[in-house]
Amino acid sequence: MFEQALRLQDMAVRIGMAVWHCQELETALSTYLVVCVQPKPGIGMTKGSALTANAESKPMGVLLKELNKAGVVPHARAVRLNAALEERNWMVHRISRQHRGVLHKDAVYTEVIERIDALAAEALALQKATGKEVESYVSTHGLSRAYVDREAAKLLSKWHPISKAKPQPNPRLLLTPPKRLGWRRCGNIAKDGDSLGRHRSRSAGR
Repeated sequence: MFEQALRLQDMAVRIGMAVWHCQELETALSTYLVVCVQPKPGIGMTKGSALTANAESKPMGVLLKELNKAGVVPHARAVRLNAALEERNWMVHRISRQHRGVLHKDAVYTEVIERIDALAAEALALQKATGKEVESYVSTHGLSRAYVDREAAKLLSKWHPISKAKPQPNPRLLLTPPKRLGWRRCGNIAKDGDSLGRHRSRSAGR
């Protein structure tokens, strides 16, 4: 019973991380839509802020439809984005009913964990790629790199204010699941790739 409790805790943390990266990817896509697709010369701060708020209220699927319609996303990345959306929907809506007994079956648990980790890694990679494309776009349309870096630093200072408080250890980090449970780090990002596709193919072959 204790082992199942650890598995549940581990899986919940990984799902939370994957959701977090998917949300950040949505933010990157909404910024891409506003900056690279919707703006017009002289739009102004007020209208620009309204466009941003509207884009940020849209779910990932709607954002992808608008970007695909505009034809601004390279085909290879569009394929990856659509695959990430499908995996996100699986994780959020179908994971429990499609994988009954996941906490009690080693093979099922390992497969699910690897699939969640692959989604988190792919969402992070796509977020970074989208962010770089936005940076490239604005730098070729009149904004200097120094200005972009300065604004980014302002945002980071708001999001992560420097604290003098001594950091406390996270008790979750003290729980290291056994190797046989399929513990893997999310940092293994596939190159351009097909980390999600490999897991889907493995599942389909069973």
